Amino acid sequence: MNANKHPDPLRLAVIGCGTVAAYGHVPVMVAAEDVRVAAFVDRDHSRALEFSQRFGGGEAFEDYREALKRDDIDAVAILTPPRQHCRIALDAMDAGKHVFTEKPISHDGASAEAMVAAAKRTGRKLFVGFLLRHTRCFQKMGEVIHADMIGHPIVFRMISFERYEREQPFYWERALQSFICETSPGIDCGSHYVDLMRWYSGAEAIRVQGVGARTHPDVPEGCFDWEAYQIEFDDGSRGFYEAGWGFSFPAERLIKEAIGPEGYVGVRSAPVTEGGEEEAETVFRPVGGEEEVLERSPWKGFEEEWDHFVRMVREDLDPYPALHDAVASIRIVEAGNRSARSGGVITL
Repeated sequence: MNANKHPDPLRLAVIGCGTVAAYGHVPVMVAAEDVRVAAFVDRDHSRALEFSQRFGGGEAFEDYREALKRDDIDAVAILTPPRQHCRIALDAMDAGKHVFTEKPISHDGASAEAMVAAAKRTGRKLFVGFLLRHTRCFQKMGEVIHADMIGHPIVFRMISFERYEREQPFYWERALQSFICETSPGIDCGSHYVDLMRWYSGAEAIRVQGVGARTHPDVPEGCFDWEAYQIEFDDGSRGFYEAGWGFSFPAERLIKEAIGPEGYVGVRSAPVTEGGEEEAETVFRPVGGEEEVLERSPWKGFEEEWDHFVRMVREDLDPYPALHDAVASIRIVEAGNRSARSGGVITL
C-alpha cells in the first residue's frame, strides 16, 4: 500500500467474515503498515473467532454494534451481503466511523441515497469498493476507449460466473441464503460491470431490460441464480451483462470486452507461467490490425483500492468512484432485476 506510512495506523473493524474478506480484503489489510485490524464481526461468532486466529488477532464480535462502541476504531469495512450495508453504514457513521463498503453500495437506490445523505450529515468518509476501477488491466481498457481507439458507439459484453464446489457447502449455503435470496447475481456483481460501462462510455443508461432464471432446485421461487440485462445508453452504446452462481457455471469463461467501429478491447485471463499466479491481460485489436497485449496485472486490485481508502481518510480526499456513480450503478441493476421479475423494458 502507500509507501508514506502514517505514524498511527488506521484501525479497522471488519464486518462480515465471508469469502471476499478471506481471499481479498483482509490479507491486504494485515500486510499493510498503515492499517491495523482491531475487530472482526460476523453473525456466526465462530467465523469471527476463526478470522481473529487466522489473521493475527483482533477482538471477535457477533454484533457489529458492540464493535462500534470501541473508541479506538476509526473505520469499518462492510463486507456483508448488500441488504445489510445501509443499516450498518448508518450506524457506523453516526458512531463517528468512516465506512468502506463492498459494492454495490446497497440493495436498492433509496437506501443508497440514505447512505450518501448520512455521509454528508456526519462528515464521515463513505467509500464504495468498485474494485475494477483500481485494477490496472481495467484501467488500461478505459485508456484505450477514452483515447477513441475503438470509436463510438460501443457494444459492451460482460459475463461473470461464480462456480461453487459441492465439497464446500458452507459457501453455497451462505450465497443462497444471503446474496441470492436477498438480492440477486445481477444486482451484486452487475453493479461492477454497469459501472464500467458508464465509466468507459461517459454515457448514462436510459433503458434496461432483464431476464432471470432458477437453474438449481435449491433456489426458492421468485429468486434467480442466473440473470442477464440489456442496457441502452444515451450515446447510442449498448451493454449486455450476464451473471450466474452455482455448481455448474463455467467460472473460467469470463468475458469483459468493448466493441466499436474501429476495433475491440477487452480483459481476459493471461497465460499462466509455471509457478506463477493467475493474472489478467488487456488485449486490443484495431480493424485491419493484429491483436496485441497492452497490460498484464492481477485480476483484482485490492491493494490499490485500500490504498485509496486510507489516503481518502488521511488526506481528506473524495471517494473514487464518486458516490453519485455508486448510486447510478445500483439504480441500473435494480431496474434490470425489476424487469426480469415483471417483464418489459424499464425506462430510467
